[in-house]
Amino acid sequence: MEKEKDTDLNIELLMSNISLEHNQINALLSLLPIGISIASDISCCKIRHNPIAAKFLRIPEWHILSFSADNPIPFKILRHGKKLSPEEMPVQRAAWYGEVITGDELEFIWEDGTRKTSLWNAKPIYGDKGIVTGAIAVFEDITTRTKMENDLKAFQQHLSELVEERTEQLERTKQDLNQEIEGHIKTEQALSLSQIQVSKVFRFCPDVITISTLKEGRYVKINDAYMKLIGYELHEVIGHTIEEIGLWAFPSERDMMLQQIKEQGNTRNFEGHLRIKSGEVRIFLISGEIIDIDGEEHLLCVSKDITERKRMQEKLRLSEERFSKAFKSSPYPMCITSLEEGRLIDINDTYCFTTGYSPEELIGRTIIQLGLWVNRADGCQVKNKIKQNESVSNLEILFRTKSGEQRLGLYSAERLDINGEPCLLNIVKDITENKKLEIEMTRLDRLNLVGEMAASIGHEIRNPMTTVRGYLQILRENKDYIQEIDYFDLMIEELDTANSIITEFLSLANNKMVELKPGNLNTVINKLLPLAQANAMIKDQYIKVELNDLPELLIDEKEMRQLILNLVCNGLEAMSLSGSITIRTYVEKGKVVLAVQDQGHGIDQALLDKLGTPFFTTKETGTGLGLAVCYRIAGRHNAKISIDTSSAGTTFYVRFPKIAGCCCIEQV
Repeated sequence: MEKEKDTDLNIELLMSNISLEHNQINALLSLLPIGISIASDISCCKIRHNPIAAKFLRIPEWHILSFSADNPIPFKILRHGKKLSPEEMPVQRAAWYGEVITGDELEFIWEDGTRKTSLWNAKPIYGDKGIVTGAIAVFEDITTRTKMENDLKAFQQHLSELVEERTEQLERTKQDLNQEIEGHIKTEQALSLSQIQVSKVFRFCPDVITISTLKEGRYVKINDAYMKLIGYELHEVIGHTIEEIGLWAFPSERDMMLQQIKEQGNTRNFEGHLRIKSGEVRIFLISGEIIDIDGEEHLLCVSKDITERKRMQEKLRLSEERFSKAFKSSPYPMCITSLEEGRLIDINDTYCFTTGYSPEELIGRTIIQLGLWVNRADGCQVKNKIKQNESVSNLEILFRTKSGEQRLGLYSAERLDINGEPCLLNIVKDITENKKLEIEMTRLDRLNLVGEMAASIGHEIRNPMTTVRGYLQILRENKDYIQEIDYFDLMIEELDTANSIITEFLSLANNKMVELKPGNLNTVINKLLPLAQANAMIKDQYIKVELNDLPELLIDEKEMRQLILNLVCNGLEAMSLSGSITIRTYVEKGKVVLAVQDQGHGIDQALLDKLGTPFFTTKETGTGLGLAVCYRIAGRHNAKISIDTSSAGTTFYVRFPKIAGCCCIEQV
């Protein structure tokens, strides 16, 4: 402390002699044998440290390092175990509040685990007008001294505890000696009674107890459990050696057990295979200890039959192995989760494949965190049912994959306990594709029904209409009806409209003859493009084409024209006054794709499943047969129609299978 006082005086003298050069001050402060930190302004943002301080703080000499600066400091500062804020530091307290700090013990802890202790003094620096302009602090590294003081305190405490402990031991020893003398008398009195009790315990213990000579293994005494479990009578065992009886199924196990006993003086729960009198080999847990009888070493053994337990463990292991194999190789997504949190404990490969996550992304996270339940109410319903011991089987749910896709599944769950924690075995059968197929089959059934109706009644309706139209034309040419000519024209026009509807209706017939020949979709599109462009220009709309090289397909060119025109007309009618239709062709994943894209307002998601159903239309003047005809034509060409719709427009995709062996043909 005297050293610190002298240093404080030197520093005060130094700071009062402000005329010294900056380099001279640095040189002088470098000579002082104590750490010095100087804040050159009241903000304390720039605190410089002399070599002793820099070495303590593990920074370059005179480097700027401040707890108040923007850059973080590489250590923590604690006072009595509490982390300090900037305003609690000695330099800041002196500069900001004008405090004079003495004997402030601080602990510094670096990220690499280094710990140092220092004792700080700090004073404010006043300017000519008596205003605080900065602060200076001196400190001493007392890490070694603190450690020595702590070690000394610990040693003194330990020494005090030893003295106290030894005193208590002496007192207890004295009491023990007195009790031993008294107990010796009681022991002798109770010995005879104890021998009787031990004899009864030995005889009636449910586990096998034997006493044999250590050297030869000759039986001296056995209990009733030995005769019951091993099967030998008393006279067949006493006086005979273990080897003569052939008790050990594997003699090497006995040698191993004896080696343990000789090295350790005893053995506990040694697992051995013993052959009983019937020849059956059973498994025992054997504990043994060397005892002295009349100066000769004997072996006292207690053996517990664990054969049934081992069999149960093996059955359990096999059951768990079978469950694990069934779980891992199941074609259905399966996972095990905690009941309360829904935390994923285990998953099978199919679960990862279906959801798109890796095992590392799933294990340890909850189903809610992953957002797997589309409707969280479904998860709550399952949890409540399981808690009420109700079964959950084939519950139809929506689940979400990693990509955000929503899929439909049949969910089943069973409760099981893992290490005392209630858990759930979750099984999900993905029926998304089945549901789509079911909808498609329903739609096809409707098409087939309408097709059968069309084949049955289409011609019967058209024939009389042709007759009526013929007579109307004859009457129209009659001069007696010149004033009614407008009515005749209207009736003929309506008959023509009805005839066109019937023509579309007949296109749905199953038995319609198609002539499939090798052809190219691009050729069909190029031929009908002028007609389609003319229809578009009427509404100030236009058609763009993006045709790529395609292989030949087996197509009916007339039906392809009708399919494309129907899709183009639907797109034109779906748009406002301006807009464009884009017709694209390309090859994707072994399929020839025809895409017709409009710039309309899209189709309501709730109506998508109904598209292609005969007589279903969203247009005021539509017949609901155009798309139905497209689906029927696609079916006759083994093609599939899919739809992508949004507020920016709708795209119809028709995917045709390629003819095996066909090569691409250049565009015409």
